[in-house]
Amino acid sequence: MDALALTDHGNLFGAIEFYSAATAAGIKPILGCEAYLSFGSRTEREGRGGSYYHITLLVQDNTGYQNMLKLASAAYLDGFYYKPRLDRALLREHGAGLIALSGCMKGAANQNLLRDDFDRAVTEATELRDIFGEENFYMELMDNGVAKQQELNEGLLQIAQKIGVPPVATNDIHYIDQNDSFAHDCLICIGHGKTIEDPNRLRYPTDQFYFKNGDQMREVFEKVPEAVKNTRVIADRCNMEIDFKTRHMPKFEAHEHKSNRDIFHELCETGSRKHYGEPLPEAARKRLDHEMGVIERMGYISYFLIVYDFVNFARTEKIPVGYRGSCGGSLVAYALGISTIDPLRYNILFERFLDEQRQEAPDIDIDLCMHGRDRVIEYVIDKYGADKLAQ
Repeated sequence: MDALALTDHGNLFGAIEFYSAATAAGIKPILGCEAYLSFGSRTEREGRGGSYYHITLLVQDNTGYQNMLKLASAAYLDGFYYKPRLDRALLREHGAGLIALSGCMKGAANQNLLRDDFDRAVTEATELRDIFGEENFYMELMDNGVAKQQELNEGLLQIAQKIGVPPVATNDIHYIDQNDSFAHDCLICIGHGKTIEDPNRLRYPTDQFYFKNGDQMREVFEKVPEAVKNTRVIADRCNMEIDFKTRHMPKFEAHEHKSNRDIFHELCETGSRKHYGEPLPEAARKRLDHEMGVIERMGYISYFLIVYDFVNFARTEKIPVGYRGSCGGSLVAYALGISTIDPLRYNILFERFLDEQRQEAPDIDIDLCMHGRDRVIEYVIDKYGADKLAQ
């Protein structure tokens, strides 16, 4: 395979590891999610089991990736009820850049076909087509040897023709080789605290949920070759790249009439003169200019100002502050009051902390006394917002 999609249930937890591994192997990674779509609003908390369908979402481009992240987050933050759920309003808001497939046997169309409600199945599929656009919505055909699947596929093909969307063949994969079926069965038993002798346990109905190759898939869907060809169409359309090099640092809230750069330089100059006197000795001047230049070129001015800000708050409030690690080698950190070690006196290298040649982010480890630590956290929450803070 030269392209592969990962669609975990309800989340993107494996996305970055999968993307990196696939890229390293020369395989195009297609990120996606087998999402849970609530019957009504995602905020409703009624119905046993959460009342949801399945829908397959695939990332087409970088806009789609950003929207997929928003959808996955919203499903957990305000849609969680038994499962992290989306609703149609969210899909309308964040559907750009995504390709949607109608889903497995738990998809909206299939569930209504299983209830012999063809008209409702058409209505559900039509609504999804209208949300994503007919060029971005496919009727998803599966055949893992499960009873009713072939019958359902006939119904899905009728719906596809009726609403003007193409079919696509997919394979519901849960293990690599067919002979892994028993091990997978045991794994499910372990996960649910059951034994393989229990007739009422959760189990997969066939041993066909393995990774089939292209020839096997063409054989399974020999009556619908278009559906297999559309897997190539979709794979060619999905082209996104994750930029691991650009760092998205938090922004310090600058003074109304001063830039972050001006504030940074003023604080560094003032702090240095406090420690070394005025005018600054040549060694201090040279070291300070060098460090400020490196920090500015690497884009870390906001980072230093943020750390300075809450450390300064702690010191002002008489809350004991400690630090660990290589930031003790930074004269800027010394000038800002983040550290209390004079790197010139002890001949500590700045490059151990921050070096343009390494392109590594600075790591300032701050310890706050347990008596007052909560006040510092509240200060940061009040300044930047609870949704911008993590522990």
